[in-house]
Amino acid sequence: MFNSETIARLSGAGIVILTLILATLGSGLLLLENSRYNSLVVAQVEDDLQDVARDLQSKFYGLDVTAGRLGTAAASDSGVTAEIASNAAQVLAGLHPSIAGVSILDNQMGSKVSYGFQSPEMIAYADIALQFTVFPSPFISETIEDSDASKLQLVAYPIYKKVGATTGGLWGSILVAFRDDEVLTVPTGQESYDGRLLVALRSVDPSSATQTLLGSRRALTMEPVSKTIALGSNEWELLAVPSDGWPSISAYFLPLLAVIVLVISLVTIALEWVRRLSREKVHAHKLLKNAVEAIDAGFVLYDEHDRLLVCNSRFAAPFRDILGDVRPGIRYETLIRMASKGRRNRDLVADEDWVRERLEAHKEGQEFVYMRPDESWVNVSESRTADGFSVSILTEVTALKNAQIAAEAANSQKSDFLSNVTHELRTPLTVIIGYAQFLAKKGLLPQRTAFLSELESSDQEQGLGKVGLVYDQAVELYSTKIEKSADHMLTLVNDLLDWAEVERGKVDIDFTEVDVEEAVQSILDDLTPMAKNKGLTLSADVNAATAFADKKRLRQVLYNLVGNATKFTTEGGISITAEENNGRVSFSVEDTGCGIQREDLERIFERFQQVDNSPTRAHGGFGLGLAIAKQIVEAHGGRMSATSEVGKGSCFQFDLPVSAADEEPAVLSVA
Repeated sequence: MFNSETIARLSGAGIVILTLILATLGSGLLLLENSRYNSLVVAQVEDDLQDVARDLQSKFYGLDVTAGRLGTAAASDSGVTAEIASNAAQVLAGLHPSIAGVSILDNQMGSKVSYGFQSPEMIAYADIALQFTVFPSPFISETIEDSDASKLQLVAYPIYKKVGATTGGLWGSILVAFRDDEVLTVPTGQESYDGRLLVALRSVDPSSATQTLLGSRRALTMEPVSKTIALGSNEWELLAVPSDGWPSISAYFLPLLAVIVLVISLVTIALEWVRRLSREKVHAHKLLKNAVEAIDAGFVLYDEHDRLLVCNSRFAAPFRDILGDVRPGIRYETLIRMASKGRRNRDLVADEDWVRERLEAHKEGQEFVYMRPDESWVNVSESRTADGFSVSILTEVTALKNAQIAAEAANSQKSDFLSNVTHELRTPLTVIIGYAQFLAKKGLLPQRTAFLSELESSDQEQGLGKVGLVYDQAVELYSTKIEKSADHMLTLVNDLLDWAEVERGKVDIDFTEVDVEEAVQSILDDLTPMAKNKGLTLSADVNAATAFADKKRLRQVLYNLVGNATKFTTEGGISITAEENNGRVSFSVEDTGCGIQREDLERIFERFQQVDNSPTRAHGGFGLGLAIAKQIVEAHGGRMSATSEVGKGSCFQFDLPVSAADEEPAVLSVA
């Protein structure tokens, strides 16, 4: 069977040979058509000859009947009278309008008496008729001319006396004159041959007195068809041939030749066109194959029925031990089942479950990673084309996967380290803050109270009293600074501890019905003093009753947002709003601070990111507050966003579900 490569290898000489073969077949078809046409012409000439024979036999049949009746009359007592003969002539003339005249020749006693038409033709030919000898068998004369150059053919038919069923002696004959070769009624040409049909009649009876030939003599030299007929008691050979001879070619020869030449030309052109297309296809296939093979990854293309079309050796290599050569036609399901048998860690997901998951995801395209038996990792990326085909890329990602595993291990160690460090730091910081508070506030430390009492009883204007008071004021001032710095450090440590817990995925969200107004009021109570210290106003507008959330975590989110707003606002104020809308509670914290550049809005929710990361920045912190707040909101099934305009302030929004019907409990995790 021909394929693209076979046709592409076809040379110009091959096309010439195929053309010659087609030409030979066409020639054979023309010969068959000529043979068929010649047979058709012969058959039609034979049919026409049969018509001529029937007409001739019809004429002789009339003569035979008339001769029989005259023979019966001749055997009677009255004999053949002029009236009987005249009536017989009239009957014959009525049967054959082409008869020019009829004579009844009485040959009894050696005398010749003519009866017949009393017409100019019969009178003119009476002498000719009387010159004829009465023949015992039918006779047809050659064409003769009279004095007026009219052409006649004479037919003589014997009359025998009949007595009952017995035939007696020869009484006489009927002599009929036909005009213009009307003895042989020749048909015109048929559609299969042109011109008139040439017809000849000759006697073949050896006992005949003469070998009479009627019709066209030329027909004898043109390979005529023949038919032997009986006229009376004699046999005659009827011959016929087309006047232009037998056709040398079919009437359909030229149209058929034109069709054959056209077909051969079209086939030759089509073969050349197909050959060029096939070469281009083979060339394109080679380019595609080489390009696919050059890809530094496993590549495979499946058709719309998930049957393999093409792949490279990097894809086929893992399957060769089982399938041998991976050939087109193998189904995707077969290959994915083989891949499932070669997975490491198969105890985590059963083969059948893994295959079912892969087949379901394959319908729309997927990406997954699995470990081979040799502990190498492969990333499989599948996608669907517009026409339903599927393309898969298999990439060796062992180094990346090992690096990821190492990074995850390092990250886990880092999280553990942060957790341990922050736990360890928080205890001494708490102690430092406690002692700083003792030193910063009078009346908390007994020793200080006694010391101040002694100073009050001494002369505070001079000497030790004066120095002691100055010293006490210095202790109070520096203790206050130590407390503030320690509080700031404790806040940083708490942020690190929160982030470490978030990264380790150990923070559960405890969903409950939270009173929104109460949660917002607690933030106002805690942060209003800090806002007043900066000359800012802190207000709230709550139009929601409850939210389905973790009360502690909601307070943490609001605290971070309001605390940030207070930190970056120097004049104006901060407002908190909460309202219920379509089953969600929407929160917003808006300030009149410095604002954030548009390009910085995309990264403010990333960990360890601040708008001002310079060493001389005015505000401290690790940049974890917004990142933690965003993670908490997303763990609630919400979404946090921010809008800002430099010099006018910022607005942070997030939403939470109103009730348990809108959100299922979740566990906080990090993307």
